[in-house]
Amino acid sequence: MPKPGQITVWEHPEDVPLRDWSPFASRTLALHQLGVIVANFKTMRDYVGGFDYAGTALFVLAATPLLLVLFRRRGEDMFRTLWVASIFAIWCGGLLFGHVEERYVLPVLWPVACAWCFQLGGYLAEWARFHSEEGRARTWGIVVVTFLALSFGVMALERGGKLVVQRPHQNYRALAHELRLEGCEGPIAGTKSDEALYFAYHLKVPCLGAPASGTAGECARELDRFGAKTFLVWEDSSIAGTFSEVPGWTRVATLDASRLQSTVSAQVFTRASRD
Repeated sequence: MPKPGQITVWEHPEDVPLRDWSPFASRTLALHQLGVIVANFKTMRDYVGGFDYAGTALFVLAATPLLLVLFRRRGEDMFRTLWVASIFAIWCGGLLFGHVEERYVLPVLWPVACAWCFQLGGYLAEWARFHSEEGRARTWGIVVVTFLALSFGVMALERGGKLVVQRPHQNYRALAHELRLEGCEGPIAGTKSDEALYFAYHLKVPCLGAPASGTAGECARELDRFGAKTFLVWEDSSIAGTFSEVPGWTRVATLDASRLQSTVSAQVFTRASRD
């Protein structure tokens, strides 16, 4: 349970009881850490591969240093590329050992990928200009540079457009106001912990996250143990069809998927007064 004035216990993680462990303590833990690194590497690879519309970001990151050596660039160009590569390596290396989400990767590594894209484009443009007398080489150079610029540019416009047009937190703010009118109070929990946290923030009530239990009855007992008064159940949850049968909880609203900017709707339950 969050302390008074807090929305989530993670505002003060030092108060959260966590078990210490070390990958050097045993072979099993070492293999577990290795599995985490491999899984995070694959996740990061997928994120980076989606930085541009055509999925060429990984090629750009691999090809730029190679072309730099091939074209025998000056020391200044080598230093610039190594500097960008070090940013990429340090940032990715630190994340590999823990947890990776797109919001950790995109703000830092997408500009790095774009910088290398422009650098690669500059090399290819110079190569095309050097081969200006060879019509086919010049044409291919222009085509590749244009393709890379469009691929990264289209993705930038698409991502930026979503942030400008959708503005998801405005929807959560409006929905939270409607839930308040329906009598929803905190603490609040949900089958999706992040989304429940968004509602808790706008309702200004504590958030308990997502129950760890499996069945609807087990979830209800866990919610009662922590004093939850509002519970959000997304329709893709395993308890979506059964939680309405749990005594003591009443469905007061259904949040449409379009308003949640999601593919599924959510049902809102409140705990009946136990007075």
